[in-house]
Amino acid sequence: MRNSLDETNKGSIGFLKSTNRSNVLLSRARHGMYLLGNAELMANESTMWSSVIRILKSRNPPQVSDSFPIVCPQHPNNRNDVKDPIQFVEFAPDGGCLERYEIRIFFVTTIIIFLSVYRFNLIFH
Repeated sequence: MRNSLDETNKGSIGFLKSTNRSNVLLSRARHGMYLLGNAELMANESTMWSSVIRILKSRNPPQVSDSFPIVCPQHPNNRNDVKDPIQFVEFAPDGGCLERYEIRIFFVTTIIIFLSVYRFNLIFH
């Protein structure tokens, strides 16, 4: 991870080297968290991050990976692992997946009911 555009700081983890700031970062997650960055660099630059990454790697399944999973909300079986940012556009150009979306019957029924009630109110008012 890099928090500077300065080319001389490529091997630095910046403010994440601070144990206090890292503790705040880790303690704010309520339901889970994704940390995107270079785990090896983090472990080499900070003893605290070295411990965190070691714990995450030891879990079953390991919680450190070289890719980021994305899942289509309409097609939950359509899962892709993204390793390069350009793959977001390849796998999920509109935020979903490449499969065709079907209109849900619930949505259509709700619209029909809404229109019927609206029309009923117009007739009797």
